[in-house]
Amino acid sequence: MEEIHLSKLERFLDSLRRFLLSPIGTFILIYSAVLAILLRVQFPDPDLFARLAVGRLVEDLGFVPYHDPFSFTPQKPMWIDHEWLSGLFFWHFWSHPFLGSGETTLFVIKLLVVGLTLYCLVRAAHIYSNQRVACEWALLLSVASSYLWLSTVRCQLFTYLFLSFLFLAISQYLRSKRTFYIAAMPFIFCVWANMHGGFVVGLGFLGILLLYEAANVISNRGAPINFFQLLAILVASIAATLITPYPVQEFVRYIWEAVTMPRPFIDEWHGVSPFSAEAAILTTTVVICFFGIAKEKHKRLEACFLIIAAVFAYKNVRLQAIFFFVALVFGATLPYAVFNVVFTKTLKAKLARASTLVCAAIIVWGLGVTSTFLIEISRFKLDYSLYPVQAFAYLRKVNAKGNILLNFNVGSFGLFHGFPDLKVSIDGRYEEVYPNETVRLVATALSPTHPNFGEALDQIDPDYILCDAKDRTSFETNFSTIYSDDFYAILKR
Repeated sequence: MEEIHLSKLERFLDSLRRFLLSPIGTFILIYSAVLAILLRVQFPDPDLFARLAVGRLVEDLGFVPYHDPFSFTPQKPMWIDHEWLSGLFFWHFWSHPFLGSGETTLFVIKLLVVGLTLYCLVRAAHIYSNQRVACEWALLLSVASSYLWLSTVRCQLFTYLFLSFLFLAISQYLRSKRTFYIAAMPFIFCVWANMHGGFVVGLGFLGILLLYEAANVISNRGAPINFFQLLAILVASIAATLITPYPVQEFVRYIWEAVTMPRPFIDEWHGVSPFSAEAAILTTTVVICFFGIAKEKHKRLEACFLIIAAVFAYKNVRLQAIFFFVALVFGATLPYAVFNVVFTKTLKAKLARASTLVCAAIIVWGLGVTSTFLIEISRFKLDYSLYPVQAFAYLRKVNAKGNILLNFNVGSFGLFHGFPDLKVSIDGRYEEVYPNETVRLVATALSPTHPNFGEALDQIDPDYILCDAKDRTSFETNFSTIYSDDFYAILKR
């Protein structure tokens, strides 16, 4: 009797395994896991408020302005907001919600876009690998990438969506030489360039693909027509990115500066050592991928994609997810090379059944968390605990007007809630608006221990200061405290 029950269990697990290895099964698994993570974090991204303010401004004006009206410190000669369309998108759904409130609507839109992104990646992986995708591999890489979407909501949401579609288009092209999807990329790049600067990454992958086809033509492994088709698509895509509200020369100059500029004040742009704990998942994935590449030496394009993505992943934490996306799609078959060497056939079968149970539990967990969220959606609220909500409520109550000195992390919040009565010293759009001198000047004026603190504060000459409550006494020589709570204080000249 026990043997009969065991046989039935094995047959059930084998059937469940086959489902998990299918495109829809893999998608349900990874989306369940990512949803369970994202639904636990309901913190608004600091940059969201600047995006909302810009969207509101563009809607009110009816055009995209060239000069920033939100700040009072020295600015760049021209304000080029390469994310203006994302701001307009966010503001539209914030001010015209379809789910009770703007914050709920944007949160749900984020979840839907994440789902579409993951579906494109899974579909691309199955097309490229001829249905040989290990669901555990997809699960590992999608969970490792989930940090991208933890905050609500960022313009990079669109970069990862468009990038996943590009990988789907490349997979279809490499598998069948059909250009149906990839021919749509110029239209996507036109939108992408107005929503987020990550479009340069997409152009980079298209360029690598073109070089691969050129090498095939030179070595007589490919047809010239394929090269010229891709060349036309790449040229059209580059041209499409120049369709913006800004002068072409100024836009190109700005994008080059934004891509190459150092960002010492932002943690997510720092590099990591391959041997650090922070890079453990990244390095493990790199080792598996390149072991597989060594076993399957014909995978030249995959090697190019993976090497370039890995280099940038170690240089900038924020770019790690791009490597995980590349590994999920173009490295989908590489883990099998490792498993076949490390594990025996019998052990692989046992591990597969155990893994199937774990994956089933993850799906149940994700569905449970999602169901709870949907049941309680009418009570959904973003977590504003780290923002100066009460401080700005006080400023509105007393009809405060003038210039306010505040730090980078709360600048966008102050910009959104203070404009037009209050202009800010700096905010998260610093690469768009502020020269490096302004960034350093504001940081110095908010650092009482800095030797040039007093000089910087006099140079900025604000009407109000928003600072940490514990630092307020450092500013009380020429300012007096008019508001204070457990976290923030407001001082007035």
